[in-house]
Parts: sequence; structure tokens; C-alpha cells
Amino acid sequence: MISSEFDGMTFPQAAEICYRDLNLLMIAVENFDNSGLAINPLPDQFTIRKECLGYFIASSYKDVCRARYYCAVCLKEGRDIGFRQCKCRMESVAATQPLTNV
Repeated sequence: MISSEFDGMTFPQAAEICYRDLNLLMIAVENFDNSGLAINPLPDQFTIRKECLGYFIASSYKDVCRARYYCAVCLKEGRDIGFRQCKCRMESVAATQPLTNV
């Protein structure tokens, strides 16, 4: 899966970010809504959704992990995009979780 940061983007928008900021070449995407695998789709043919699979040409699996954990805020602030979820993304996920009484 690729980062939810790409949700709502067209393939060219996401591919540009992957290439420019993550040094990855995205070649295809696949949503889980039965739209199937789309290889280099045009902007009006495909919109990326949460839990979308990305297909990349990369040197290693570790390189591809940057697309999974991509965070625009961290990148803008100069933080390294590592191989696990960053603190700001964990905080945003926690903020959307309903509070439960134990």
C-alpha cells in the first residue's frame, strides 16, 4: 500500500511526487474497488484512494517503503522519510479514533 497522503491524487500527481521527492519510479497503481491494475493511467482515468497499491521500479524493497510512509509535512520540514509511520501521521490517526471509556 502507498501512503494515504496520495488519496485523491491523479496518477501523474502521485508519480511526480514519488520521482521528485522519493527517488522512486511509479509505473502502475491498483485500487481495491475492482477498478483493476492501471499502468501509467491518464489523469481522468484513475484517482488514487486509500489503501491503493503502487507498483514501482526501485533498487530495493526498502526504497519502496518510502512511498508507504510518505508524509508531506515531514518532507517539507526536512525530516527523513524512514521505514515506519512518522509521529505526525500517528497523531492524525489517533485524532480520528473515537474515544472509548474503559
